[in-house]
Amino acid sequence: MGYRFQNQCYETKQDFMNALSQTCTAPSGAAGLSSYFTVCTANTDDLTIQAYSLTNGTPQTPFTITPQLIACDYTPPFTNSDIIEISWLVVGVWVVAWGIKKMIEAIKK
Repeated sequence: MGYRFQNQCYETKQDFMNALSQTCTAPSGAAGLSSYFTVCTANTDDLTIQAYSLTNGTPQTPFTITPQLIACDYTPPFTNSDIIEISWLVVGVWVVAWGIKKMIEAIKK
């Protein structure tokens, strides 16, 4: 079982949290004359969002978000049957190439 985020299925919960933290946009804005920027950090079960003041870098009170996990069926890019099929196709190409080489040698004689 995997976890879905932006129509992509991630194999582990940590992969899901990492992808979510990379696109995390927490509310940032202005309060008086100082503006804030935010940093999102992926934890095991939630995201920690930390805001910092742009004027002096003072960290604000962090808060956490626990995202809803949406299950999906994770399938690796290549299954074992795909690898076996490709291997047999490669063997077939080598056999055909060897056969063509032998036919050329027989025609030259």
